[in-house]
Amino acid sequence: MRVRWSPAEIEVLLNRGAWFGELPLSLRRELLGYARVKRFKRGAAIYNQGDPPRGMWAVLDGSVCFSKIGGSGHEVIYYVGGPGMWFGMLGALTGLPLGLTVAAAIDSTVLWIRRADVDRIVQHEPRNVLPLLRASLSRAVDLIDAVEVVTRPSPTSRVAARLMMLWRQRTREDPLAANAPLRVTQSHLAAMTALSRQSVSRVLHEIAAHKAISVGFKEVTVLAPDRLEEIANAAA
Repeated sequence: MRVRWSPAEIEVLLNRGAWFGELPLSLRRELLGYARVKRFKRGAAIYNQGDPPRGMWAVLDGSVCFSKIGGSGHEVIYYVGGPGMWFGMLGALTGLPLGLTVAAAIDSTVLWIRRADVDRIVQHEPRNVLPLLRASLSRAVDLIDAVEVVTRPSPTSRVAARLMMLWRQRTREDPLAANAPLRVTQSHLAAMTALSRQSVSRVLHEIAAHKAISVGFKEVTVLAPDRLEEIANAAA
């Protein structure tokens, strides 16, 4: 985990992301002007399920895990995100709780913009509401796709499709990270695909044999996105 982040380094990283980089320059500068850097140790909660919204967040380094505890007490993992990812915009604008727990999957550094400061920004210029909501609306579409993936009968299709989703989301957040490992464990993938960890391990090595991915310690690197997508669709 990097010890220090300069304002210029933060701006360069976040401007690479599709959502933040397309915001009006004045809005980007205003958001960064209110931002604070916070650090979380592995396993520490950034936001607990049911908490009132506290603002907007962006991952600078490390990775964060989004999960939910259902009525049965079973944990469902929805997503594991890395540098360049923003979250919390909908809650910051509407006051609605996220309904998920967000925790540091490894030691992580995040940028935090308080809800009160988001309020100041949109009160000063109400037209900023729509661009701030676009990322949340995009995630709603991703959630529908995630539900479809879990219903696929083939374990190979489920895992390959989920890796493709994670890779696409990551490259939207930071195009320079297209060749970087996805910081996702086999346990995370098992929870995201409703499979056992043993099944996920078997499928990952099967996909790796096709040179679509490489499997490391608590990470997966996508080597050939086109091949990975073919595997996901062929096995569906």
